[in-house]
Amino acid sequence: MRNVKNRMDSRLYGNQKDNHNHCADDWFALGRSFNVPVPLRQIIIVLTVLFLSQQAFGQYMVQPMEMKLQPTAGKMIPTALRIHNLDQSEILNIYISVVELSQKPNGEWELFNPDPNSPDYIEGLDISRLSSCSQWVSLQNSSVSIDPLAEQTVEVIVRVPPGVSGFYGAGILTSLTVIPQGSDVGYNLRYLVPVLIEISGRTIAPKIKLLDVDMENIESIGENPATTNVSLNIENIGQTYSRLKPFARLEQYMDGHWRLITRAEFSDTGIIPGSKLNLKSDILRTLPSGRYKVAGAIYVDGKPGGAIQKEIDFVGPPAVQRAATDAPLDLDPKEVVIEGLPGSTRTTTLMVHNASDSTVNVQGLFGVPSSISGKVSPTFSGKDLACAEWLRIDPPKFTLRSYQERRVRIIAEIPESASDYPWHYAALGLYAHYPDGQSAGRTVTNVCVGDRNFVSQPMIQPGTLKINDHDPAKSQFYVWIDFTNFGQVHFTPNRCRAGIAYTTGPYIRQVRSSATLSSDESGILLPLERRSYSGVLDLSSVEEGIYALEANLEYGTNQRISKQCLIQVSVIGQQRFVKTTMSPDELAPNDVIQINW
Repeated sequence: MRNVKNRMDSRLYGNQKDNHNHCADDWFALGRSFNVPVPLRQIIIVLTVLFLSQQAFGQYMVQPMEMKLQPTAGKMIPTALRIHNLDQSEILNIYISVVELSQKPNGEWELFNPDPNSPDYIEGLDISRLSSCSQWVSLQNSSVSIDPLAEQTVEVIVRVPPGVSGFYGAGILTSLTVIPQGSDVGYNLRYLVPVLIEISGRTIAPKIKLLDVDMENIESIGENPATTNVSLNIENIGQTYSRLKPFARLEQYMDGHWRLITRAEFSDTGIIPGSKLNLKSDILRTLPSGRYKVAGAIYVDGKPGGAIQKEIDFVGPPAVQRAATDAPLDLDPKEVVIEGLPGSTRTTTLMVHNASDSTVNVQGLFGVPSSISGKVSPTFSGKDLACAEWLRIDPPKFTLRSYQERRVRIIAEIPESASDYPWHYAALGLYAHYPDGQSAGRTVTNVCVGDRNFVSQPMIQPGTLKINDHDPAKSQFYVWIDFTNFGQVHFTPNRCRAGIAYTTGPYIRQVRSSATLSSDESGILLPLERRSYSGVLDLSSVEEGIYALEANLEYGTNQRISKQCLIQVSVIGQQRFVKTTMSPDELAPNDVIQINW
């Protein structure tokens, strides 16, 4: 594993580790580990970004992991922070404060203190680029004392001034001084809860720029093998907080034509106004010197957001003479489901097909799915649902000639302790290598182990609902929403739709215009997993008035979860304009109408 150096000596960010080992627990396994050096006085900060957070060190936990609000300008929004004391015997004294929020180049959150003498001061950060709402946020308490295994709620008030628009951010920081028993050395355990406020009102188009693409050779360090990184540089010059889905293709010029080497994988991330990101992807192989082309692209809130390509004269390790390409492996079924009771052993089969014209050696490894790794919900932890240790693949290593396929067995030895939850999950990674040892890529699938007769339902929560301009001249608008599965079981989404409906008159609740929303991801939605959907809504024939905008997700048998806001459609000439008049956060339960889909 390759360690990422901490930015400041006085702060330990959990010794973040990027894994480049071809045959060890990999990127979909446990994402970060935390090591606390006893001789040093350290400040540990836990970034509680939704589903990217770590559990407390047996001390305390803060919820929600982030506050995402969509108020209209001039409104006051009451919300709350819940702090859980996980210690069985100690009363915890926890301090709470509001801080500034910025972003690291890799997309992670970072708090900022403008005082140059503060350990949280970031040298060179242009604070004028931050869209701060720290002055809007007030706390009921600056400190709390919590009894063992108890919970305390801290009221948070957000007062949005009139006349503002776009995105604003801040953070709520909780701090606990921990002195281990028998030691005179302590450390501060801190949680950062991002406060993300998107002002509802007139639609604002994102302005996200893909500035550059690049590649670099990474030399081996200790047990870390040499590899190659592909990078994207992205800047937000607009007023929106947008979700990014980055892509990149890497090609080599050889024998007079361009040959595809691999498609680089990047994690989805958000970008706040003023941020400049440098996102990197390890392609898990070294490359020889030569001429390469990197073609990068980004999707912004589900919509194509720009592309760029660049030819590079690359200098690689002298010993590497061949650029290994990906050898795609096709799986049937796409996802593995094993049904069994606690205490039993069950077996199923998986067909693996080599879709390339080369012979590859394949090794199967189990890990923790990224959707549950290091994540928590109000009622359970992602690690409680992990089952990689129960599973084995037979054979664990095998060879596939070109276009050959073979069947492998997936064996689950389900322990008696599995009775606490209906389903458990693992990720199976199939790593392909050429006979000379060069990487040929990896293929990952989910493995679900459980009892289908165990009665449990998914608990789906809709996230941010956005409507932005798509093609203003044609009165077309882009609708984006995300959903998170907070339940203990997986489910398969059937369909996602968005539409506007009349709120008054003889056609109340009738849909006036609608669109199907799509996602880049398909298949089952695991517990603690988030999936976004987007699509174009045509309002070119819609009359002026107030409408209910709803996006909903259908699943199971006639089950649906939805989110609504109120919008005003105005007409100038032949063009429609949209303004949110009541955001989802401001819409009272009795204001939500039952739309006749």
